[in-house]
Amino acid sequence: MSCFERFLATRALSDHPDTQAQYSRILSRFGQRCKECGQPWEKASAEWLDVYTQQRAWARHSRGGLYAANTLDQERRVLRHFYRWAFGEGLIAANPTQHWVLPRPVQPDRNLLTRLQVQQLLNLPDLTTPIGQRDQLLMELLYGPGLAVTQLHLFTIDWNPDLEPIRPTWEAYLRDGRRRLLTAPSDKLFLSKFGCPMTSPITLRLRLKVYGKQVGVAMDLRSLQRAFKYHTEELARRHAQVPRPGS
Repeated sequence: MSCFERFLATRALSDHPDTQAQYSRILSRFGQRCKECGQPWEKASAEWLDVYTQQRAWARHSRGGLYAANTLDQERRVLRHFYRWAFGEGLIAANPTQHWVLPRPVQPDRNLLTRLQVQQLLNLPDLTTPIGQRDQLLMELLYGPGLAVTQLHLFTIDWNPDLEPIRPTWEAYLRDGRRRLLTAPSDKLFLSKFGCPMTSPITLRLRLKVYGKQVGVAMDLRSLQRAFKYHTEELARRHAQVPRPGS
């Protein structure tokens, strides 16, 4: 009986059969990788395991996509559990996962927008119309960090250097769309279809709901901001060196 099988046998009574099968697949994949690299699992260093987990973060499953953050988190926890058991059994002199710190992945809201849905939303406004240019700018502003979304209707035309990534959309709206909407002097950025400054975020919220229906999702002023936060954190986790001893 291999050490992997011995470890699984210790969990047979407490684990659900599906959990047992998942543990078996994870350890089998890990053992196969050790064999391919000529790296005995019992001699794997913390650095080698770091490389392995990073490679898994960018590996693709049978359907061609990247593994979900929860799947990768489970794999790391299984490995840590296995090495703790092996150390306790005296099979290894030191536990290479001893200092692993594995915070739980951020869990998406049930209505969290996917990257594809965000892309679809950003492609919906008709940029040949002033309203379309305004709505495009609205969504690009929302798909970013740090904005007080309930204050969007108070934005002025004064440029903010922190918004550099959306400068082309901002300038296109000021140059064309806003100029065509404006009926009286105003420094407010967002104008209604009647050319008046918006007095509340209600119109903006209603516009987002209209676009959301077109892609089959429920939208509010914070939907794009929540999606940006989750997508950014997910990408950062893939780039980060995880886990680092003592981190």
